[in-house]
Amino acid sequence: MTGLQRRKQRASDARTRFVCLTLLLCLGVIRSPAQTDKPGLISRLDQVPDTAFPRTNEIPCKVRSFKPSLDLEFRLHTGYWVEIPFKAMAGPATVWKLLLVVEPISPESAEPVEIEQFIEAGAIPPTVKGKIEMSGSFAVGEGAYRASWHLADRTGRHCSVAWDVEAKLARRDRDVPLALEPGEITPARVYLFRQEDPVDRSLGRGDLRLKVFLNLDSGSRRRATIRLWRIAPMMAVMRNLFRRTEFGEFALVAYSQEDQKILHREEYGEDFDFQSIGKAIRKLAPATVDFRDLAENSETNFIEDMLADELWGDDETDAVVFIGHEHWEGKKLPKDQLQQLAPLSAPVFYFNFARHPWKTTLGNAVKQWGGSQFRLRGPRDLLEAIDEVVSRTVTEQ
Repeated sequence: MTGLQRRKQRASDARTRFVCLTLLLCLGVIRSPAQTDKPGLISRLDQVPDTAFPRTNEIPCKVRSFKPSLDLEFRLHTGYWVEIPFKAMAGPATVWKLLLVVEPISPESAEPVEIEQFIEAGAIPPTVKGKIEMSGSFAVGEGAYRASWHLADRTGRHCSVAWDVEAKLARRDRDVPLALEPGEITPARVYLFRQEDPVDRSLGRGDLRLKVFLNLDSGSRRRATIRLWRIAPMMAVMRNLFRRTEFGEFALVAYSQEDQKILHREEYGEDFDFQSIGKAIRKLAPATVDFRDLAENSETNFIEDMLADELWGDDETDAVVFIGHEHWEGKKLPKDQLQQLAPLSAPVFYFNFARHPWKTTLGNAVKQWGGSQFRLRGPRDLLEAIDEVVSRTVTEQ
């Protein structure tokens, strides 16, 4: 087989893998599970007897897992890929039962968790080649665990794999407070726009006011889709700011520089309305262009007008924080205008996820105002940046 033929074969296998994954996982019907006493976890479906899935014909499967790592929710996140030959799954339409069991080894007092799904899949022809990969993930506290993954269908085909998980913080993160207790197990996925629990502000100053500008653009210019995975770090910044007891009131301006619109605004209050932020994202118009957006310097003009409306003469805020992805590099506001728009005696910070942060419109403005700009490479960077925001805000009061 020539090199060209091998590349064509790999491309064909990749297309087949995608089609069959879509068939099994996207078009499959996941039946409604009962809930356990642990919120968000899926229990076993006792109404479906195990005898409906006899284990008489073992099929091959292999597992690869990845080492637990600290995520921006301050949990140790781990996961796996299970690989099965397509020919082993070929046959008529059937129902597949997937069961993941995670059992704590230490501490021994922790409770195991079972997550179960039922998927109705269409027929798979015997001529299909290649392999299918099924993946999943979960989050844990520090400890040792035994994970096992089981697949079975009503015709008797089944496979099982197991692996050990050792979850511990890296040396540089030893002092990072984890959100999960040792031995605790939760789903990896969390609702991005869930509301935060109330914070007891009496434990800190609780009298500082914070104003946040949140850029909801998450993709490249004139995106085709809204990339929520790029929104997640921005929500993590806001949640950690909200949890600091030095702050007592928060104001928010959520906008799209790309669409040149203010999408959501909140006056000073005791919390952020995260659910309204999620609704604001749905107001974005992916892959569309308004003719006014094509005007020269329209994005820069929008930023200038927004800062003039929201910052000029504002003596209520104690700190200003900008958060977001900014895609316009090399466009700056004139220095005389920057001086007029600068916040009155309030320190300025920018969590800028742009490739070249100081070259963006707002990045340059924050630099001219003597503000601090942060790039997040991991959870520790987030904690250190939040500490700097609080420390400098308190110092300059």
